[in-house]
Amino acid sequence: MIYVLHTMSGSENEVVRDLQRSRYNAIVLRENTTIRRGGSWKQETRYLLPGYVFLILPSSILTWQYSEIKRIHGIIRFLGTGYPVPLPEEEEAWVRWLSNDGCDRPIEESKVEVGEQIRVLGGPLYGREGQIVKIDSRRHRVKVKITTLGIMHEISLSAELVTSLT
Repeated sequence: MIYVLHTMSGSENEVVRDLQRSRYNAIVLRENTTIRRGGSWKQETRYLLPGYVFLILPSSILTWQYSEIKRIHGIIRFLGTGYPVPLPEEEEAWVRWLSNDGCDRPIEESKVEVGEQIRVLGGPLYGREGQIVKIDSRRHRVKVKITTLGIMHEISLSAELVTSLT
């Protein structure tokens, strides 16, 4: 069973460390991203859900566990109506997938080539299909031919927003 703890923003790692010292299994959802800062690309770890820690317990939470966990500095409250409520199975499966077994989510490099058919993964063009015209690997951008309203447009998109159809 997975319970959600609302924590003070910025203290997620300390809360996880303190929970693990108390022999509880807790995780924070993070991902590695590439960000351009000062003219160069840098890798950065970001929280997927800032201010939340996921507590994994083998069974329902007991009163003494609730009291022990609640005393840890940085925890604001358990999510639930009055008493901690575990996540539904669908959401629990989603959290386990996102947690990648406790490891940070890896950066997925775009594997597209010029002339390849693609689908847009986000933004106002979500779901549209097109063809790669040009790739600018330095700026992490791709130029894509997309037809809208019967007119062919060349649009520049972030390389992270496209995926290959093949």
